[in-house]
Amino acid sequence: MKPNRDGRRVIPGPNYGGLEVIEAGPPDYHMAMPGVPAVGTPSPLPLSPYYRSRTPLVPTEEEVAQLPRLARIAFAERCALRVKPVRPSGTATAADAARAIFETATIDSPLTAQLRCIRRDFVRLKRLARKEKWTDDTPVPPDVFGPMWPEGVEPYWAVEPPAPPAGTPPG
Repeated sequence: MKPNRDGRRVIPGPNYGGLEVIEAGPPDYHMAMPGVPAVGTPSPLPLSPYYRSRTPLVPTEEEVAQLPRLARIAFAERCALRVKPVRPSGTATAADAARAIFETATIDSPLTAQLRCIRRDFVRLKRLARKEKWTDDTPVPPDVFGPMWPEGVEPYWAVEPPAPPAGTPPG
């Protein structure tokens, strides 16, 4: 390697006449990293573009305790049903469901959108309880929740494998 007229080293190349080698120095990694919100603490991510408060994506136990008794039971069953493929237990709190979603997340998981589904169920119950003046003894039909996962948000572990064509032997 011979220096060019400025004194810098030049690597000769077949078609380029040479590449200049410069000393860039050590890499500079002084960038502030954002904090990761814990489950149950306010998240800096809004629930939707139109919802600008600091409401956590997962409802807290205090929020859930404000629902009527049967609505709390229905919400716990919905949370358990949401994560049943990975946690096949009876009922679950919102934090349990969120923890299961976190633990199974991959780099391609729309994690915030999946957690929003838990908040969406809670908000729907809270709104209906207030609007229809539910008491602790008001039954909550399972169809008040709507679909389990919106299109494009369903986790890979919740997707049912396609059924084999009719007439195909099992195995």
